[in-house]
Amino acid sequence: MAYTVTMIKEKKEMEYPDSPSGFVTLYNYKEPFMPFKYEGDGYGYEGVLLFDGTSDKIQCHLCGNWLHAMGNHLQKEHNMKANDYKELTGLRKTTALVSETLRAKMIANGLDKRLQTLRAGGKKTEEQKQKIRETNLKNSFKRESQNEKGTCPQQLIDRIQRKATELGRCPTLKDITYEAVLRKVFGSFTEACRAAGLEPQKPGQTRSNPRWWITDEELIKFVRDFWIKNSRFPKHKECPTAQFGKKYFNKRKEINKKVLWGEGKYQNLGERIIYTKTEMIEILRNFQKNNNRLPSISDCKRGLLPHASRYYYHFGNFKNALELI
Repeated sequence: MAYTVTMIKEKKEMEYPDSPSGFVTLYNYKEPFMPFKYEGDGYGYEGVLLFDGTSDKIQCHLCGNWLHAMGNHLQKEHNMKANDYKELTGLRKTTALVSETLRAKMIANGLDKRLQTLRAGGKKTEEQKQKIRETNLKNSFKRESQNEKGTCPQQLIDRIQRKATELGRCPTLKDITYEAVLRKVFGSFTEACRAAGLEPQKPGQTRSNPRWWITDEELIKFVRDFWIKNSRFPKHKECPTAQFGKKYFNKRKEINKKVLWGEGKYQNLGERIIYTKTEMIEILRNFQKNNNRLPSISDCKRGLLPHASRYYYHFGNFKNALELI
């Protein structure tokens, strides 16, 4: 009985002057690649098996020769085993060092024998499962696996640079989705940006506001000035801390409650604020303008105006203050 083998691989071509045909065929790899260097020389790229576009021969990373199979070549010319060669060049141990044409023939010839001796596999022991997990983990760090997933250092640098060009600035963690990969390869996101020739932003820094913090006093002053001008509390998006998000307010819960979300009551600012006579009159004028009526002493009790004692202190009574509007 004859069997046909169908292998589905992502196939593309790339110009390569060192090949006999002037171009090579690649399978399942994503550009760009890292050049392979060996004792001051070397050919091709790390973790990449290059196939000549016409003859389908593969290139030796060590001497640049093009061959249909590399097993005997490595032993005779370089005194090296295939596994050592794969370890050196970043290829997986399961990668066949033969041309695709020869590989397809070998699979087709050997498939009948394998099917005839095929036996039902039993359950794997925990020891066998652990060995498989360790092998898969080790393979994930091979340069060939990284080239297929687009996670080799050169590919990651290229992705960061393209993102920076798109944004017009150095990207932040919010702009990417592969932070974990960057940490594995470069150690940190900051080091990855520097490897890409970019200067990362400081923690918490934003484009619109290079200063990433604000003091309690400054925030209280902002709320006070906003109230004098608008006779109401500022909304979250109107505050200078809006860009810092909830994480900022988790560290300043007291300010969050007393200053921004104090049930809309003026006395809940949590700080004693001293106003001048001019400011007190300005508050009354803004209240009249925004509500189309004269303010009353009850508005002080409801927290819509500063406490009535402030008006008694400056003007003797609330009525005297209204006469100056």
